[in-house]
Amino acid sequence: MDFDPVLLFPLFPLAVGALFLGVGIRIAVGEYRFLRRAHRTTGTSVPTGNGTLVRFRTREGEEVTASSRVARRFGATPPGRTLTVLYAPEDPREIRLHGLTGTFLLPGLVFCCLGALAAAAGAVLAVLLYG
Repeated sequence: MDFDPVLLFPLFPLAVGALFLGVGIRIAVGEYRFLRRAHRTTGTSVPTGNGTLVRFRTREGEEVTASSRVARRFGATPPGRTLTVLYAPEDPREIRLHGLTGTFLLPGLVFCCLGALAAAAGAVLAVLLYG
């Protein structure tokens, strides 16, 4: 019996699905850990050329001006706007803005869903090809 390379075709979506699922889980778990330990406060957006700078006070009374990595990807917030800020108590410059688009949780869940769909497609192809 000769080897047919078409039989390897289901491995591609299975591998891509597993990769996306792994990346999604890593992103979502990391963000979940941040959100569990984060302190919540309110801050004010500060005018800047790119992204959103937020000025807020920590529980200890320290005034911090920081930029959210996620918010930079979604554009600037109008200056003077009051925002809910989540910050890491050990490093108050590490912040997220409250909401799904202010954290990496949504991208992590999207990666998980895409990975699960690709893996399922690979599994269906495998069943169809291998019988």
